[in-house]
Amino acid sequence: MRYEIKALGVGGILDQAITLVKNHFKLLFGITLCLYVPFIVLTNLVNLAITPEVPSQPTQADYIAYQQAMVGNLLITIPLVMLQMILIIPLTNAAVMHAVASEYLERPITIGESIRTAFRILLPLLGTSLLVNLFIYLGFLACVIPGIYLLFRYSLTNCIVVIERISGMAALRRSKELMLSNRTRHYNTAFLLFLLLGIIQWAVVSAGVIIPQEHLRAIIVSLIQGCTVLFGTTAIVVFYFSCRCTAEHFDLVRLAEAIEQEPPESPLE
Repeated sequence: MRYEIKALGVGGILDQAITLVKNHFKLLFGITLCLYVPFIVLTNLVNLAITPEVPSQPTQADYIAYQQAMVGNLLITIPLVMLQMILIIPLTNAAVMHAVASEYLERPITIGESIRTAFRILLPLLGTSLLVNLFIYLGFLACVIPGIYLLFRYSLTNCIVVIERISGMAALRRSKELMLSNRTRHYNTAFLLFLLLGIIQWAVVSAGVIIPQEHLRAIIVSLIQGCTVLFGTTAIVVFYFSCRCTAEHFDLVRLAEAIEQEPPESPLE
């Protein structure tokens, strides 16, 4: 399916993301089922198993016992969180980004190809993410505002590593270049987009509390989280291409390529 790649506002980005997810849900959700969802299900079930129950009318001793048990469980929960942050989430995001970009550019791809690509670029992605987080952390130390500014400036870095295969400081400079091509519009779009994605994720996941059975809730919430992850990542990829259309007229380049690839008309007899 051919998509119209162009500069978009928040509404256009979300609409395009919904279309992409709907058209390629089997591919995108399949990626999360292979990487993200099983680990989140395991983590949630482990947390249920090791978290002590608190009586309906707890005493001070019950609170103390609960806190001691939670501290003792850190040896289990911290490695799970670290594995999620260092491996599972970066791999999932990279695989989904690669799949979305490929389909957006009319290059069909499989789940296996997307995951293999994610593994190949994992180290550059992690190194670049470390740089971004370091700069943002230093920015937040400098009265918060610089940190927020850098958060938006480098918001396209992961897309650049995955799609353009540029990493390190070059990826940060590239993100800065794209975001500053129309700073006011891109920063406003990024702010509204991240805000809406955060609200959507919170609302959808919070709906899981209506499920009374804890283990069933853990599984269903994990599946829902997988859907929100793939939708949010898809929206960020669309935003990346929107910025490229503004910065370097990527839409016109694509149009020119499409015209060149069209077969010449047969001469009239």
